[in-house]
Amino acid sequence: MSQVELVVSDYEYFGLILLSRKLGLSLDEVVRMAVDEILRRETIERGHPGIRFRKRIQTK
Repeated sequence: MSQVELVVSDYEYFGLILLSRKLGLSLDEVVRMAVDEILRRETIERGHPGIRFRKRIQTK
């Protein structure tokens, strides 16, 4: 069982929230869809049930 961590910027995080509301899905579902698409494009084996989402906090 593998884990995938998706790290996003503030703007990407906001975009994922807007997309989840537009599609009527939870943020977790949208993140899973994004990771599945990334894995598909990278031709890496799919089926990673342990996807963990973490928002990157940037300090100035």
